[in-house]
Amino acid sequence: NNESNKYEEGINKLGENEYEISRQLLEEVLSDPTQIVQQARVIPQKDGLRFFGIRSNSIFSQIGIKNGDTLQRINNVQLNDVERALGVFEELRAQSYFTIEFQRAGKSYRNEYTVK
Repeated sequence: NNESNKYEEGINKLGENEYEISRQLLEEVLSDPTQIVQQARVIPQKDGLRFFGIRSNSIFSQIGIKNGDTLQRINNVQLNDVERALGVFEELRAQSYFTIEFQRAGKSYRNEYTVK
C-alpha cells in the first residue's frame, strides 16, 4: 500500500516525543487538508479535538497520535474546532519546526517535529 510507505519514508521518529518530517511529505499532505481529516474521526471537545478511528497507515499514526487522544494545541494555537485545525494545518506548510500538544488517558504530552 503506497500511502503507508509514503508516510513511513517521510517521517522519522528520533526519540520518545521527537520526530523529523520531510518537507516534501508535509507539503503534499497539507496541500489538501480535507484529505487529512478523512484519515480519522474527529470529535470537537471543549479542550481540543478528540481522535478516533485513526487508520494505521495514516499520517496521524505515523506522527504518534493514537485513538482517544485529544489534540489540544499545535504551535500553541488552541484547537477547539475542525475549521481552526485546518487553518493551523495550512500554516504548518511554512514552518520548519512545530509542536503538537495532546492529552492521552488524562496525561499531557508534547511532541516536537522538525521539518527537513
